[in-house]
Parts: sequence; C-alpha cells; structure tokens
Amino acid sequence: MRKRSTALCLSSFLAIAALSAGAAPAAVSAPAGAAAPASALSSSCRVTAKAAVVRAKPSKGSAKVGIAHRGDRCVEYGYDKSLRWVKVRIKKSGVTGWVRHSLVDTNQHAASRPQ
Repeated sequence: MRKRSTALCLSSFLAIAALSAGAAPAAVSAPAGAAAPASALSSSCRVTAKAAVVRAKPSKGSAKVGIAHRGDRCVEYGYDKSLRWVKVRIKKSGVTGWVRHSLVDTNQHAASRPQ
C-alpha cells in the first residue's frame, strides 16, 4: 500500500507542476515507481551552483556527460522518483542529463532574470 501511495503522491506532484507550467493534464501520467516523463515538465531553469556535473543517470556514481556553470540556462524535463535529481538540457552546450536539484533554480521565471 505504501508503494502505491508514494506513486499517487508523485503523480499528484507532477500534475500540479505541469498545470502550473501550462501543460495539459493529459500530459502527466507516470507509472508507479517511474521517473517523471520527459514531456510532463518542460520549463526553463538556471544553474545556481559554481559548477554542476551533468550525469548520464540520476546517481552520483553515474558517468559524467558534461558540466554546467553558474548562470547557464537550461530546459527542465522532469525528476527522478526520489525528486533529488532533475533531467535538464544545458542550452549553451546542448548536453542533456541529470543534475542534483539543489544545484539549479527550476523556478519558471529563472531564465528571464538578468545575469
């Protein structure tokens, strides 16, 4: 039962986030235990850390696919099931991968702020 309620909470979170980003409700459906679908969330973000390693998978031990620097703009695609990692595409380099959520500002208005 706990696994099912966790999936329901994640689905609810994703639905609220997608609606606030202007997505249609039908675009938000994640199977139990799965990461947020790439189409569920797609909004602007900005790297806030001095440097952020972009990884192939949402894990500190995963292969590094790139690096982003403070102020780099990115596109947010979704979260892993723990909500600790966010999948992004760094606009400057074109690199797509996973970054710790705490290293980026995923606020919808982040990309419009002056550097």
